[in-house]
Amino acid sequence: MTDGAAIDVADDQILAKQIIRGLMVIREQLGCSLHEALDIFAARYEVLRVERPNLAVSVGLKRRR
Repeated sequence: MTDGAAIDVADDQILAKQIIRGLMVIREQLGCSLHEALDIFAARYEVLRVERPNLAVSVGLKRRR
């Protein structure tokens, strides 16, 4: 699987708290499963929290370990 932190196709949706739309964009762009899209979404969300702390808002996702 690709490194989710490097995938930026759903940044707009992540920052706008559009979780389902973000997952759909990731799946459409990468052709991955819902499970993989959720992992990618969560990884990218963590990156955005660090890179754009004033823009990134809590979307209520917890990273699976």
